Amino acid sequence: MPKKSNTKGSSFERKMAKTFSSWYSRGERTDIFWRTEGSGARATNSRKRGNGILYSSSGDMRALDPIGEPLIRCYHFEFKCYKFGTGIGYLFSLLGKNTNPTFWKQWDKTCEEAFETQRAPFYILKLDGHKELVFLRKKDFSPLYKYLRFKPQTRMDIKIDGENLVVFRLEEFLTIDPDRWLKLMAKGKLLES
Repeated sequence: MPKKSNTKGSSFERKMAKTFSSWYSRGERTDIFWRTEGSGARATNSRKRGNGILYSSSGDMRALDPIGEPLIRCYHFEFKCYKFGTGIGYLFSLLGKNTNPTFWKQWDKTCEEAFETQRAPFYILKLDGHKELVFLRKKDFSPLYKYLRFKPQTRMDIKIDGENLVVFRLEEFLTIDPDRWLKLMAKGKLLES
């Protein structure tokens, strides 16, 4: 699988930070979150030195404004953008552990870093010409369903090698009322084990 260009990845990370800022502020701001510059390099170097993952520089998005900290404390965001491949068939081939393990390596790394920083992995995949897809572990999706009655129309459940994932369009997540989400986070309901 060809590597994505850094420019395309950085641009996508900025777009996602603005998108989440707008959602979180109900359209009033686009500067609550921003991309975490060099997050992958810092995480790798910190691990090599035996220091573990640094919370402040892990994941592709961080809070610029302290009001955004609850979202960052809950989720470890990773944004991946691929500029080739079309259709649902390509998505399934991308997700095949035997045919293309790249996604699963990235997913495993995201889960490891999320675990080390005590957050849930929130993985967003964008294929050119398609809407952004969110990948959550089923156990991290369940509180959204249980407490917010979040029922995405595009939901797809995937189980491979014991890994239970729920996949849906990002635009559906963005329909969740951020105030209700914040109340659940404050009550400790979103990171139930």
